[in-house]
Amino acid sequence: KENLSNEIIEQIENNQKAAKETAGGKSASFGDLFTNPNIRKITLNLMYNWFVNSMVYYGLALNAGSLPGSDIFNNSINAIMEWPAYIIFPFCIDSKLLGRKGTLGCFLIFGGLCCLASTIALEFQTCEEGDIFETTGQIFAYLGKFALSGTFALDYTYSGEIYPSEIRS
Repeated sequence: KENLSNEIIEQIENNQKAAKETAGGKSASFGDLFTNPNIRKITLNLMYNWFVNSMVYYGLALNAGSLPGSDIFNNSINAIMEWPAYIIFPFCIDSKLLGRKGTLGCFLIFGGLCCLASTIALEFQTCEEGDIFETTGQIFAYLGKFALSGTFALDYTYSGEIYPSEIRS
C-alpha cells in the first residue's frame, strides 16, 4: 500500500511538472485570458454573456411585482419556472442535436423573444379584467424566466468547461 501511494504521489507531481513545462514554466494568470486570440474571443464572449444574462435574469425576477396580478402569485410562478429549466437543460446540453453551444444560443434567443413579446403584449393591455394581452404578457414573461434560468445555470457549466486546465483555476 505504501509503495502504491508513493507511486501515485510521484505520478501527480510529475503531471504537475509537465503542466508547468507546457505552460512555459510559469503558472497561469488573469492576463493569459487575453494573450491567446482564441481564448480572448471566448473570454470576451463569456463576459458579455454573463453580463446580459445576469441583467435579464435579475430584471425578470425583480420585475415580477410589475406584472399584472398578485405579487405573490407572480413571484411563485417565477420560482416554479426555474425547476423545469434545471431539470430539462442537462438533457438538452447532452443531446447531439443541440449540445452546449446550441442549447445556450437557442434558449438565449428564445428567452429574448419571449421578453420582447411580453413587453409588447403588456403595452397593448386594456384596463378590463381578464384582458387577453394581460394574460399573454404574463405567460411570455414566465417563459422568458424559464429560458433565462436555464441559460444562467448553463453559464456556470459552460464557463468551467471551456477553458484549458492551466487557466481554469
